[in-house]
Amino acid sequence: MKCDLSNAVFGRFEARRVEFIDCRLLGMKTSACRWQDVLIENCDARYAQFNGGVLRSCEFKGTRLDEADFRGANLEGSVFMDASLRRADFSDARLGNANLRGAEIGGMVVRAEDLRGALVTAPQAMDLARLLGVVIG
Repeated sequence: MKCDLSNAVFGRFEARRVEFIDCRLLGMKTSACRWQDVLIENCDARYAQFNGGVLRSCEFKGTRLDEADFRGANLEGSVFMDASLRRADFSDARLGNANLRGAEIGGMVVRAEDLRGALVTAPQAMDLARLLGVVIG
């Protein structure tokens, strides 16, 4: 609780059933991490780097992840509740069964194939339709 891991660099950070609550994770770099059932609640994780990591069944609640790097990450079954993902990069990420319904996704970088199986709201789907080249109007 309330730890400051801003700009920390972790190689192969493994975590299972760990909670980060009210923490500063600004710019934290944990590429190729292996996280299972981790809770990140009310944290500031802007610019954090999780690229190439495995973050299965993790929960991001009330957390700012603006411009975070999730490129190539496996986020299957993860939940984003009241989380900000503005301009976060999910290129080549696996989002199967990931729940994005409670997230702010404006400007999120993602490809249509990366979203396969992700859970989104109708308004989010309309925003993401641009990835398919669909014009709604």
